[in-house]
Formats: sequence, structure tokens, C-alpha cells
Amino acid sequence: MIGENWEAPDDLFLDPIEWIKGNKTYTDQSANVNTIFSSSFDKTEIFTERFREILQMYWINQKADLNIIVHERLKNPTDSLQHVINLFLYQDELFSTGIPTSANLGLMKLDSKKSRAQLTPSPRL
Repeated sequence: MIGENWEAPDDLFLDPIEWIKGNKTYTDQSANVNTIFSSSFDKTEIFTERFREILQMYWINQKADLNIIVHERLKNPTDSLQHVINLFLYQDELFSTGIPTSANLGLMKLDSKKSRAQLTPSPRL
């Protein structure tokens, strides 16, 4: 009769990894997945490198004492004010074009809307 000499397995579940781990297709796919993940993380690092210059400008803006540009002892306070306004306009343009709202990086999609809004210069006197 069929199955009369059957012995119960040690485990009550099947572990297919034991069957497929020596298979070429499995090892090739594993290498492909590792390559895709590595590539995505590399792209993420490159994307975040864009922020270095912008973060430095942001830090300088946060530390700047803007009240000094309207001090009465300056020779031409209106010139200084115009230069600072031009700087903020340049930075606003740079931050608007230099920081994309999102980026598809392989498996990952980075959303930088909040960072972009936080970093965009908004002068306070």
C-alpha cells in the first residue's frame, strides 16, 4: 500500500531554502538584489551630498545677526540691506532649484518637501 513505510519528518514545516540555496538562479537573484540595494543606498548618499552646501548656508543664515545691517553707524546701510536682500533672493532660487521635492533612487523614494520648506531662507529682522 502507498505510504505504509512513511516516516514523519523531524519538523512540521518545509524549509525550501535547503533545496534552493545551491541553485544558480537563486544565487544570481540574491546577487542582483544585493546590487540593487547597494545602488539605491549609493544614490541616496549622492542625493544627500547636495544638501551639504545648502545646510552650510542655512547654518550661516541662522547664526547671522541681521540687525547689524541696519545699524546707524554703517556708512551705507541701504547698500548693505540691498546686498543681503540679493543674497537671500539668490539663496531662495538656489534652494528652490537645488533641492528637488522628491527623488526616485532605485528602490527608495526620498521626499524632501519638509526639508526644503525648513531650509528656504526667510529673513527676520
